[in-house]
Amino acid sequence: MPLRRLWHTIHLRTDARPPAVARIVIGFTAAFASLEAWRMLPRVLAPLVVKIPYASWVPLLPSSGIPIFIAAWLAAALLFALGWKTRVAGSVLTFVTGYTLFLDQQNYSNHLYLLFLVVLMLTIADSGAAWSLDARQTAKGDIAAWPVLLLKIEVTIVYFFSALAKLTAPYLRGEVLGGSLKQDGWLAIPQSWRIPAALSLLAVASVAVELFIAFGLWSRRLRLPAILSGIGFHLLAIAILDSSRLSLLIFALEIFAGYLLFVDVQRDNNRKQREPVLSSW
Repeated sequence: MPLRRLWHTIHLRTDARPPAVARIVIGFTAAFASLEAWRMLPRVLAPLVVKIPYASWVPLLPSSGIPIFIAAWLAAALLFALGWKTRVAGSVLTFVTGYTLFLDQQNYSNHLYLLFLVVLMLTIADSGAAWSLDARQTAKGDIAAWPVLLLKIEVTIVYFFSALAKLTAPYLRGEVLGGSLKQDGWLAIPQSWRIPAALSLLAVASVAVELFIAFGLWSRRLRLPAILSGIGFHLLAIAILDSSRLSLLIFALEIFAGYLLFVDVQRDNNRKQREPVLSSW
């Protein structure tokens, strides 16, 4: 029975449109990520910087090759968003993000790792089957469901383990959050508001919101509140946290693209309305 169910899952089909919209968002997100890599790689690859490779056999990108590498990344990202030669562009994009991650441990970031996984799965899923330049010639109504299902599970994993990692005394007391807030500037929380009770309440609320999003996305009744909570959660993080705005924006867009995969889409098939198979998961 488990093998039969697995075989059935592999052959499920789902509507091609939500992954297509996710592909567009991820393509432009990858373009933003190339700008971050343009800023990061010269520092890591500088001759005087100590290298921390994951494996000695990984070829080191010469500093003179960074402009070409970033240009290839940016071109692949934009072509992926447009859906022209989608699987080729997605394969190139998967390679450059994966290589950047594996090149040196100092390059690691959670949002870059997530970008690598999302691009890989969208490429496998044939996300260029709809709303793309490719689809003008070979449009498809549905695509393989299992890569989309894996991406939906990945969104839940991100939120669940993020919440789990926060279940520590320093975080729940608000100490970690207090040190992460902007000290000045637009939307900075006034110092008079940063009392331990308020910070602790905000910390506990952040854990509760992440857990709600992680599981609420799977419920038709709770999906819209979960998506709205997630959008507000990430926009608030961009506004008040003392961190790279570009990094926070990249992560938020990756997650928003994941939300799109949970949206139920109804299609007209031989004049009968039906939902895609995955909407019932």
